[in-house]
Amino acid sequence: MGEEKQTVIRKDHKVRLMGIALWYLICLVPCFLFAVLFIGRSTTENFWLWRFAFAFGVAAVAELVIYLVVFPYILGGTRKQYNQIISRIASEGYTPQVIGELELLLSKCMESKNYSSYRDGCCKYLTEAYAMRKEYDTALRYHAMSDTDFMFRYHTLSFQRDQALWHGQLIQIYAMKGDVAASEQCFSRAQSFLNSIHGNDIVTDYFIDLSVFEYYLAIGDYAACERLAEPYKQHKEFRSSAFRSLARMYAKKGDTAQARQCFDIAIESAGNQFIREFVQSEKNRVLGQNI
Repeated sequence: MGEEKQTVIRKDHKVRLMGIALWYLICLVPCFLFAVLFIGRSTTENFWLWRFAFAFGVAAVAELVIYLVVFPYILGGTRKQYNQIISRIASEGYTPQVIGELELLLSKCMESKNYSSYRDGCCKYLTEAYAMRKEYDTALRYHAMSDTDFMFRYHTLSFQRDQALWHGQLIQIYAMKGDVAASEQCFSRAQSFLNSIHGNDIVTDYFIDLSVFEYYLAIGDYAACERLAEPYKQHKEFRSSAFRSLARMYAKKGDTAQARQCFDIAIESAGNQFIREFVQSEKNRVLGQNI
């Protein structure tokens, strides 16, 4: 398992390095032509060496300018705005203001292929936000607005995470909506791909397992639910979500005491006030409490 994980990480780095190398070659060709055509001849023995040094050096500077100036100019303030919203989701959760800003940014990102990565990010977070609000049809609508041509074009670790989450959100939402047949269809269609990337990365595994959890919860396979949630109980990043999922499972089984205990751990482990309030509200609803 560890060897497989390292293999995927190496592939991810390899693709990034290939991208950097490609842009460097693109910059190098015109720089070398400029050195040959416009730098005067000389009788010095190492003149061609200096031409090569000039071309390689200017190409490196040109690539830095492209990454630090050109790309940010093309993307405008989109990158900064997107990153600010993501930071606010982590600290504030899906407040109405954050959701509104995500929707406005998505409208902008739909206008150009240059914004495909931000478009997919907005769709991902809006899908999650409306699923948490139990507005499943709206969640599915935003899910369908993803640029899947862009998302499934590459197979680096980061893209595999997005691909796993894209499939997982469909499985989850249909299961939570009560459309078990649609959830099963989505699971069956994605199962081979999800199995192929499982075990490479803990975050990707979490996306897969907690999504499939919802399908098994819908069909009442509680043993599978416990097996899927168990690995994440000790991870700080996933602990609250794992215990919240288990709490809902125990409540469905009729084990109220165990459900209450899991809800309390989920509330205690929540990463921000929004999640604490969300889990508390779900606890009240599921267990019929008003505390």
